[in-house]
Amino acid sequence: MKFFFLLFISVLFLACSSDEVTKRAIAYNDAIVTEQNNIVARIVDMSNALSNPNLSEMYRIKIIDQCDKSIGLVSKMESFEGDLAMRDAALDLFRFYREIAANDFKVILEIYALPELGESDYRRLYELEEEISMREELFDLGLKKAQKGFSDKYNLTLQRNEQQDLVEGN
Repeated sequence: MKFFFLLFISVLFLACSSDEVTKRAIAYNDAIVTEQNNIVARIVDMSNALSNPNLSEMYRIKIIDQCDKSIGLVSKMESFEGDLAMRDAALDLFRFYREIAANDFKVILEIYALPELGESDYRRLYELEEEISMREELFDLGLKKAQKGFSDKYNLTLQRNEQQDLVEGN
C-alpha cells in the first residue's frame, strides 16, 4: 500500500553567509525536519508490514509513540527570533499524523487483517487513502509555506529531503 506523505525540504548548506544566525536557522529547520523524518520512517515501516497484522499494528503504535515524542520535543522549541510559524505548522502536521495513526490507520489495518478482501474492502481502503491524502495536503501546504518564509528570511537554500524517496518508493 502506498501512502502519499509529503516531506519537509532539508536545508542545503549553501548559505552565502555563515554567520551565527544562519547556523542557528539551519539547526532550527533541521531539528524540525529530523522529527518529521522520524515519524515518516515509522509510517513507512507500517506500510511495509501490511501483510503481517501483528507487525503492522506494532508499527502503528510506534507511529503514535513517535508522534508524541516529536510533538513534545518540537513544542519545547522556542521561537526563532520571535517567529513561531514553522514550529507551529510542524506541530499541526505532527498532530495530524498522530490522529490518523490512532484512527484511520487502525481502520486500514483492520481491513488488511480480514481473511479475504472483497471489492467493498478495496474501495474503503482507497477512500481512506484519498481522504488522508486530501487532509494531509492542507497541513503540508501550511508547513511548506512557513518553511519557505523561514528560508527566505534567513537566506537559506532548500533542497529535496532524501526521506521523500523512501515514501515515493513505498
